Amino acid sequence: MKTLLIRADANAGIGVGHVMRCLSLAQAWRDEGGDVVFASAPGGAALDSRLFCEKMKVERLSAPAGSYEDARETLRLACEAGASWIVIDGYRFGADYQTWIKDSGRKLLCIDDFSQAEHYCADLLLNQNIYANEEMYSSREPYTKLLLGLSYALLRREFVEWRAWRRDVPNQADRILVTLGGGDPDNVTELVIRALQSIPAVECKIVIGSANPHRDSLKTRMNRYGESMQLLTDVQDMPALAAWADLAISAGGGTCWELAFMGLPNLAVVIADNQKPIADHLQKAGISISLGWRESLTVDLICEAVEKIRHDYEKRFAMSRAGRTAVDGLGASRAVKRMKEI
Repeated sequence: MKTLLIRADANAGIGVGHVMRCLSLAQAWRDEGGDVVFASAPGGAALDSRLFCEKMKVERLSAPAGSYEDARETLRLACEAGASWIVIDGYRFGADYQTWIKDSGRKLLCIDDFSQAEHYCADLLLNQNIYANEEMYSSREPYTKLLLGLSYALLRREFVEWRAWRRDVPNQADRILVTLGGGDPDNVTELVIRALQSIPAVECKIVIGSANPHRDSLKTRMNRYGESMQLLTDVQDMPALAAWADLAISAGGGTCWELAFMGLPNLAVVIADNQKPIADHLQKAGISISLGWRESLTVDLICEAVEKIRHDYEKRFAMSRAGRTAVDGLGASRAVKRMKEI
């Protein structure tokens, strides 16, 4: 196995999801004996620390994401590292960018969510979402192979280590985990906190990332309450928190696959356009309940949804089992296996 170069960014605006799901792929690549280099625009210190702890080399790019200069810098880093594969994950890496990478002769894996590029010329195209289908990618090169659906859900090693664990679903859900993305620029977290503070006899853990611009105001609000509600920043062991909780309130992004894998019933908030089909399809599959768009959320709506599901054992039991059945945690290793075959 040679070096893998991953091109992905994280910041308050786009969150940390692109980099974190690429980390799962990097871990699987390392497990097969390869090396990994991340090429990213400047990001948060905590995320950098996480990559360094994983012994992942991080290189900084100065060019605008998705530009020709970006591709040139990425290819220079790939050449210096001797990378045989380049992975791109981000909504600015369109058809031209893919062509520039492929013209270098290197193999390319594109991680995608909603077919935002006009055309695809990557060797492998991975869409881990529940709604992914071949018709989304009719404009692609004949050699481009598709890796679609939840069997390719990219979960990090710390989750995969919980595969043998089984959840006990309580009669009443009193422990609630809130995780609304690494950035949360619109501060949906505060709205959810206000709602949960009006529900008696619940214990809550609120997880935010270093990219969250509202940390100080959230801490101020949390200081008014006792130990029943905790604010946690840059959590390293999310599976343990998911195992602790009886119910989650999350953004409708990649975290949903993690919660499904852990069998944790979830209320999903649509924070970005690409999250709506995720939330809708997960609800149809009986894995989570969609709370709809963040703009439409109110304290009363959140309270009503939480109170209804926390007292419905049968519904939560079914959601837990559906999630565990849908996501088995082996998506990253499957993707690396397909990379090795090319």
